[in-house]
Amino acid sequence: MTATTASTSGTSNQHLSYSTPENSLVMSETSSGNTSMQDVPISPMKLPKMRSAQHPRTILTPPPPLQEQPQQYSSTGSSSSQPQSPFDIDYNSDDDETVGLEHFQPLDMDTSLPKIEYCHDTDAEDYRGGPCQPSKKQDPREKFQVGDHVYQWRSWGGIPGVFQHHGIVMDIINDLHTGDFKLTIADFSNVATPSNKKLPNKKQQSGFFQEGILRTYTDASKWHKVEYQANWWKRTAYRAGTCTSSKSDAVGLVLARVNFIIQYPELLPDYHVIYANCECVAFWCKTGEWSTLQASTMLEMAAAGQAKQSATLALTAASAQVSVPASGVWGWMGYSSTVSWLSLHPMVAPALAGYAAVTIGTPAIIYYKAKGRWEETTKHLCDSFWESALEQPDVFAECMTHWSEKNIL
Repeated sequence: MTATTASTSGTSNQHLSYSTPENSLVMSETSSGNTSMQDVPISPMKLPKMRSAQHPRTILTPPPPLQEQPQQYSSTGSSSSQPQSPFDIDYNSDDDETVGLEHFQPLDMDTSLPKIEYCHDTDAEDYRGGPCQPSKKQDPREKFQVGDHVYQWRSWGGIPGVFQHHGIVMDIINDLHTGDFKLTIADFSNVATPSNKKLPNKKQQSGFFQEGILRTYTDASKWHKVEYQANWWKRTAYRAGTCTSSKSDAVGLVLARVNFIIQYPELLPDYHVIYANCECVAFWCKTGEWSTLQASTMLEMAAAGQAKQSATLALTAASAQVSVPASGVWGWMGYSSTVSWLSLHPMVAPALAGYAAVTIGTPAIIYYKAKGRWEETTKHLCDSFWESALEQPDVFAECMTHWSEKNIL
């Protein structure tokens, strides 16, 4: 760009010009106030921006258009056939050509991002309207089967887990509307006996027992399965009523016994915490033996514990040594001797024997009496069941199959 100033005779002329290689524009101002423009070759020089009142109509040539920038650059500024991610650029580099907006190219949403399927299952536990996650709900069919002996913990006096409530799984229902699973359990705590005066008359008992024994529970997580044929370690470590060494009968035979109890509830004995409870009924349906795992284990452990405690007390009393004055002249001289504490208190020995007899004998007597009552109930129910089985050939055929598997015939 060039600029020049010129003057002529007779009049004083001042003019400024701006030129480019393509064109040179000259703006002149005369003393009369007229301006004119002409092309004059001038030498290049830098001129300040003139925006004062003396030059109100300064005309500037627009700058040349910017050249089109390459779409992609490599880390050295050269073009690359593959697009470069902005995260691969060294922004701490001194090379200005490696940093620029041209590196931030829009991402291809169809190829750069993974496909995400959004969850529309509002019943899912972790539903937040985001990506689908596998449901954490456990299918009860994986945990329970029809004919299983199950229990749940009950509280007493505000103390949780004091005793158990037992039943038999009769059906597993899948609710198609809510997606939840329900358990239909034979709840033997509602079994009526002749001593219950609140029962309806005999004509109404059939429907009443059907509704009272079979209950549907919507929360299957509170129920646990009783393990049969458990080893010694489990029976020792686990609480009573959760496992047993007994073997379960076939599923068809178990369900046949449950249906028998539903049809003939009057054959069951009156409720008793040891002799007859819901666990006794469930155990009989599974094995054909009337017994309670909780009571039998409790009585056995009580007797064994009391025997151990009595033996410990007797050994402690016999092994305890005390110092007494020596007999004869040696005692007068201040000498002493060591004797057993039990020899000084001989009346303690009968007391220890009586304590052992009571603490050990009481649980043993209760267990022996309960075992006799259990055997009587077992014989009574089994005889009645087989008599009714003769009237139902399908049940008898299931029992024959079960006996064949045990190689009894």
